Amino acid sequence: MLFNRESKIAFLGMGLMGSRMATRLLQAGFQVAVWNRTTTACDPLIAMGALALSLEQISDYPVILTCLADDQAMAAVFAQIAPFLVAGQVIVDFSSLSVAQTLLLAEQAQTKQVNWIDSPVSGGTAGAEQGNLVIFAGGNRAVIDALSLIYKVLSQRVTRMGNNGTGQATKICNQLIVAANSTLIAEAVALA
Repeated sequence: MLFNRESKIAFLGMGLMGSRMATRLLQAGFQVAVWNRTTTACDPLIAMGALALSLEQISDYPVILTCLADDQAMAAVFAQIAPFLVAGQVIVDFSSLSVAQTLLLAEQAQTKQVNWIDSPVSGGTAGAEQGNLVIFAGGNRAVIDALSLIYKVLSQRVTRMGNNGTGQATKICNQLIVAANSTLIAEAVALA
C-alpha cells in the first residue's frame, strides 16, 4: 500500500485548518473531494478544482482525511460515513480528540477493516498554510509510512508515537506544556 498523487482523497471538515490543508493538497496536484456540514465552506475549494463530496460516495476514496471540531462532531460524521466504508480504506484524523473517543472510533473502523490513523497537528493556521505542521501519528506503522507523500505536503515532521490513541495523547501533553509555559511567562512578566 502506497498512496500517490493519483490516489483519490476525501477531505471532511473545511474549517480554519481543514480548508488550508485541502488547499495545499490541491495545489500539490492531488485529486481531492471536500465535504463540510455547512456546504458553503467548500465553495472556495471547489472553485480551485476540488470535487463536492456526498458522504454516500465515500467508498470511492481510499484515503479519507478528517479535521473536525471535537469528539461529538467526529462521532457524528463517523456515524454518517460508517455504512459506506469499505475494507482497505484509511481514515487519517487530523482533529484534536480525546484518547477515549479515538480508541472507540479506531475500533469501530477496524470492524469494517478500515485503518484509523490519529494524526493531530500542531502549528496553527499559519503552519497549515505553509505546510509546516508537526503531526503526532498513532496507528499502524506501515500505513503511516504509506501516507508519506500526503504528509509531506502538509507537514515538516510526522512522528509515529505508537498505536492508536498515542498521537492524541501526545498532542494533549504538548498542549499542557504550552499552556504551562504561557502561565509561567505571564507570572514572570507580572513579577518583573
